[in-house]
Amino acid sequence: MRGGSWIHAVVLGVLAWGASAGAAIPVGGACTLPSECGPAPYTCIERIFRPSGSEAWVGGYCSRPCGSTQDCPSGSQCVAALDGAYCLDQCEPALPGQCRASYICDQVSTGGDVCVPTCSAENDCAPDYTCRSCDKRCVPKQLPGVRIGMPCDADAQCGTGESCLWVNGHSQGICSQPCGAEAGACSSTCPGGSSCQKVGSDEAFMCVRACEQGTCNPALQCAAFPEGASGCLPPCRTQADCPMGSTCSGAGQCVGPQPADAGCSSCEGPRDAGSPVPPPLNGGTGPGPVPGPGCGCQGSAVNAPGFLGALAVFFVASRRRRCQRP
Repeated sequence: MRGGSWIHAVVLGVLAWGASAGAAIPVGGACTLPSECGPAPYTCIERIFRPSGSEAWVGGYCSRPCGSTQDCPSGSQCVAALDGAYCLDQCEPALPGQCRASYICDQVSTGGDVCVPTCSAENDCAPDYTCRSCDKRCVPKQLPGVRIGMPCDADAQCGTGESCLWVNGHSQGICSQPCGAEAGACSSTCPGGSSCQKVGSDEAFMCVRACEQGTCNPALQCAAFPEGASGCLPPCRTQADCPMGSTCSGAGQCVGPQPADAGCSSCEGPRDAGSPVPPPLNGGTGPGPVPGPGCGCQGSAVNAPGFLGALAVFFVASRRRRCQRP
C-alpha cells in the first residue's frame, strides 16, 4: 500500500513538472520569476534603470544565455545583450504589433530582427547611436549636413535617420527616408527642399529632393513625378525605374508628358526645314504672324482680330505642320 502511494506520488510529480514545463512562458514574454520561463538555463531578465532614468526590459523578458542561435528555441535569436549574450524574440518589422509595449522590432548587427527595449534618450543607446524620438529606436549617428537626394553607397554615408535607397536594385544609391502612412510613427513630413513621392516598382513612399534640370548631383537625374513634381533619382535603365506617368529616355532620363508646342520634339512630321506658312490672303501690309513657342513650329497669330485668326487656323489646318530650323 505504501509502495503504491509512493509510486502514485512520483507519477503525480512528474505530471505536474511536465505540465509546468509545457506552460513555460516563451522567449520574449513578460515574467517575474526565472521558473516561469522554464527550467534552467532559462531565466527572466529583470527590468533595469538606465542612465536617462528610463526603464528597460519593462515587465521582465523570458530568455536564456546562449553561445549561438543554435542554443535558442525556434523563433528566437542569440544576441549580445547586457553583460553577455541572450536569446531574444525574433520579429518582422513590416508587421505591426509583434513586440510588447515598451519594445520595438529592431535589426541587430549580426543580422535579423528581434524585440528589444525602446529608448528615451541618447544615453540609453550604444556609443555612436542616438535615440530617434518618433519611434524610440536607437539609430546610428551618421554624417551631419548630408541632404536627402545625395548619392550614396551605404547608410553610413547619409544623415541621421536616413538610409541609402537603391531604386529597384540600382547600383547607384540615394539618401532618403520613408514618409507617408507607411512610415508609421515616423510619418512626419519630409525635410524642406524634398517631397514625399512613390519610388520604384513597389511604389514605396520615400522623400526625394526637389530639383530642376541640372541641379542634382552629376551621378543623378532630375526625374519627372506626377502633378508637375520632380526629384533627384539615379539614371533610369528601364521604364520601371521611372515614376508613374514619365518615360525612360535613351539617355537615362525620366521624361514627363510634354506640353503641346513645347519644341521640335512635340512637332508632328519629320524635322525638316520645311517652308513657312504664308500669311492669310489680303492680310494687309502690317507685321506678319508672331511665331509661336518652340523651335519654329508655326502657331496662330497673336493679338490679331478674331476673323483673321479664324481664317489663319482654317488655312493652317489644311497644310502639314512643319518644324523650321535656322
